[in-house]
Amino acid sequence: MGVREFATKPKEFAEAILREHRAQRMAGRARWRWGDDPEAGFVALAAMATHWELTPAEFEAKLERLRNTPTGVARPAAERMLALWREQCGSGVGTALPTVLVVEDDESIRSLICYVLEEHYRVVVAVSAREALEVARRERPAAITLDLMLPDAHGVRVLTELKADPTTADIPVLITSAYTGGMPLKHRGLAAAVLHKPFAPLDLLEVLRSCVRSVA
Repeated sequence: MGVREFATKPKEFAEAILREHRAQRMAGRARWRWGDDPEAGFVALAAMATHWELTPAEFEAKLERLRNTPTGVARPAAERMLALWREQCGSGVGTALPTVLVVEDDESIRSLICYVLEEHYRVVVAVSAREALEVARRERPAAITLDLMLPDAHGVRVLTELKADPTTADIPVLITSAYTGGMPLKHRGLAAAVLHKPFAPLDLLEVLRSCVRSVA
């Protein structure tokens, strides 16, 4: 089952999956039973996704985390949905937008940054140091915004690992943190810019544009 309707919002995307599944059920001749439906897990995940209040970047990140769970029925469903979402988004308007990776574990701040950036960039998110490195190496974004206080490691460690890896060394990193004062000069010099929280949305956009232009 695919999604014939193009939907750019996560809830619309999930609703399109449910509509197509419903149409296929109605077209079938045999009596439908949930337990016999090979699409059951995929459809159940879509039903849950219709209730998620997420930006496209947060939706993709949630599916990524579900896909990486060690066990559970959600894993194959999330992997399939993530592939379908990326395939559909890749065929839509805005694919020429540069990608920005937002590394931020605070949900409210992450949502604000995504809201500010999504009109101008394709945004992907990470909520931990490990996830940030994985996404950066996979996506090769045009720029990264990096919080320093992450749940599994200090952001400086992410910064140094990014700059030590030839595949990510050239990606400009914008530090966004309330704790920049104690950052050693040698590490500060690895960042393309440092923005102290709280910052104005327009300041974030302007600094990020400069970072992206520097490697364009």
